[in-house]
Amino acid sequence: MTFLKVLSGAAVGTLLAASAVQAADLYVPETPAPILEEAGVGFEGLYVGVTGGAAFIEDDGFGTFGVVAGTNFAVSDPIVAGLEVELSGVHLGDEFVNETIGNAAVRGRLGVMMTDSAMVYALAGVGVLFAGNDDGDVDIDDVDSLGYGEIGAGIEFGVTESVSIRGELAYLRGFEGDDTSAGRATAGVLFHF
Repeated sequence: MTFLKVLSGAAVGTLLAASAVQAADLYVPETPAPILEEAGVGFEGLYVGVTGGAAFIEDDGFGTFGVVAGTNFAVSDPIVAGLEVELSGVHLGDEFVNETIGNAAVRGRLGVMMTDSAMVYALAGVGVLFAGNDDGDVDIDDVDSLGYGEIGAGIEFGVTESVSIRGELAYLRGFEGDDTSAGRATAGVLFHF
């Protein structure tokens, strides 16, 4: 019977030691640290903005100003496409007969998101230049117009969730076939909705 007492005591001692070891290794789950995501700019959706810069015709540069409105949408994870309408003006000063030229353009944009707040893009579009008469007054009967095609590239940076800034370079070529061409460099501020 002593053998049974020794065996029972050894079994109870083993169980007590095992439960003490398990109590020391008791698993308590830790709450993970919250993931902080930077708020990216909403390049997708509608936007409006203002632009300004310079147009280069032949060897002369002239000031430009305008407004734009457009929309962007995600094609895939880093690819963004969009459509934009621009109304702008160029002040030509005393160099040309006409003093001001108006511009209406429609263009497509295809961009790649480099970061959450930076996008580079290519653009292509068509537009019409409208010029006033000799004394600078715009009379619908005296308006000359020139259709053109446009290609270019730009970069856009998000400043806040609803405001971005951009810079563009573009080459414009007239459809009349007479080597009419111009370059344009603009900067702009866009407001996203």
